[in-house]
Amino acid sequence: MSKAYKYRKSLSPDKDDSTPLAPRIPVILIGKEEAMENIALIDSGATDTSIPKLIAEILGLRFGKKIQIRTPGGEISGYGSEVTVGVLMEHDRLVKIKVPCHILEDFDEIVLGRAGFFNAFEITFCEAKREVRLKHLQAK
Repeated sequence: MSKAYKYRKSLSPDKDDSTPLAPRIPVILIGKEEAMENIALIDSGATDTSIPKLIAEILGLRFGKKIQIRTPGGEISGYGSEVTVGVLMEHDRLVKIKVPCHILEDFDEIVLGRAGFFNAFEITFCEAKREVRLKHLQAK
């Protein structure tokens, strides 16, 4: 089961029209209290999934101990947690994956990192077509 997604611009309100196209996909984030549709960046350079604090609060995620996380832009404060990420595949089949995540205070985009998420999919980035293809790897 696989699906291709065209690259998209960021939906963040503080980004301008010069934001480059990138491998962003629609996801459903599922927490203890709520579920929310959103757009997430697939980042092969990120170890962990990152979620803005406001979204984590809406979802009712558990905030673990406060930690400092290194990002390409410097250090940022956050909390350890986990979230269920739903991805709509072909034939409208929803695949749900529970992944570890960082809840970040000064962050405005959902980033899907390698831990957990990349274990569930074979992910192919095609820059020429500006698309990313996800193939769900069935659990054995």
